[in-house]
This record gives sequence, C-alpha cells and structure tokens, in this order.
Amino acid sequence: MPIDLEEQLRDALRPVEPDAGFAERVARVVQNERRRQRSATRAFVWLATATAAGLLIAVLVGHEHELTRERQGREARRQLVAALEIADRKLDLALRAVNERSPASRDASEP
Repeated sequence: MPIDLEEQLRDALRPVEPDAGFAERVARVVQNERRRQRSATRAFVWLATATAAGLLIAVLVGHEHELTRERQGREARRQLVAALEIADRKLDLALRAVNERSPASRDASEP
C-alpha cells in the first residue's frame, strides 16, 4: 500500500520538542560565531592598518630619496658653476699673460 505524499510530509514536518539543552547549544554556537567574526574583523582592521602604514612609509621614504637627489643635483650644479667661474678667471689670467708677453713679437710679425 503506497503511502500518501501528504501524509509523509505531515510526518516529516510535525512539531517536535527540542532536546534538553538545545537553546544553550544554539546560544553557544551563536556566541562562538560572534567571537570568530570579531576576531576576523580585528585581523582585517590590523592588516589594513599595517598595509596603510607600510604604504605611507614607502611614500615618505621615496619622497625623502627624491628630495635628497634634488639637493645633490643642486649642489653638483653649484660646484660646476663655481669650477667654471674659476676656470674662466684662470683662462682670462693666462690670456692676459700671453698678450702682455708678446706684444713685441706681434709687432715684428706685422708687415
């Protein structure tokens, strides 16, 4: 004799009293899940904070490196300009010395 589908559903879905301690077990599971979620949230916040701090440090170090290179470049330019000015003065002195020593030889070579 086949059992009616409705009767099977009624039997399967009939109200049943929970076991003793069921509410406590459910409360414990919910509490553990909340702890796990808080722990995961704390870990995520810590990771995000550490990542942001690392990026900030990298940007600051990069910026400081760029400033140092810029200062070094300005100092090298200043030294080059000073060296060129010294070389210019020395060449002027050498030219004057050559011109002062050889006016007679220039006059003799002119027709």
